[in-house]
Amino acid sequence: MALRARIKEIIRRLDAGARGSSMETVYQRIFERDLSSISVDGVRFYPVGSAANYGLLYVLLRAALDYPIKDVLELGAGQTSILFDLLVRKGVLKSRVRTLEHEQGWAYRISQLVSHDVVRTHLVLKQVQGMQTTGYDFSPLTKSSVELLVIDGPPAAAVENRFSRLAAVQLIDWINPSRFIIVVDDAEREGEILLAGAIQASLAAKKISFQVGSVVSNKTQIIIAGGDYLGAAYY
Repeated sequence: MALRARIKEIIRRLDAGARGSSMETVYQRIFERDLSSISVDGVRFYPVGSAANYGLLYVLLRAALDYPIKDVLELGAGQTSILFDLLVRKGVLKSRVRTLEHEQGWAYRISQLVSHDVVRTHLVLKQVQGMQTTGYDFSPLTKSSVELLVIDGPPAAAVENRFSRLAAVQLIDWINPSRFIIVVDDAEREGEILLAGAIQASLAAKKISFQVGSVVSNKTQIIIAGGDYLGAAYY
């Protein structure tokens, strides 16, 4: 019986993986189609490995095309930072953009590729959701009325740092309650699922209305949206 159950689990995972890969191709095609509509030349994206996948790029590009977002805060530098820079240069995104990154060499590298602020910080010990973990030090940032919050850092793939993104719940006080989109990347993982739940609890405690959706391919993004940008939850 144990062997039969194991075989069924392997088949389930293979099936989920095949469906995820299929949807990743769908999001790739949509992303590339919409990108071409704004006459982009010479910008290269590499949605592979631990970088942003096409599902995440699709969500952010669509949000920028759909809504007049005014303030973007991105946790973790990378492919999405390059996308935001491109959208600002093309006039699609008329927004203040800030990227927070703790790895100094990587922060410098991305800062050479984009025109917006790449704010350098450190990882510090924090007490969040009843547990002690490391997370971004947000003190280098100036508080603002954030309309798009992208949570894709710090690294959280290993057992020892799997809850490192939980501290992002502290930024809910910065969210513009009348129009906002919060994107939690890598939401197939334990830490990010816990984070998404904490964000929803925080919004509910503040009596801020929202809806929750997800994009599932070879990675998962949870989208929490409200106010004028509520429709993003149905991407």
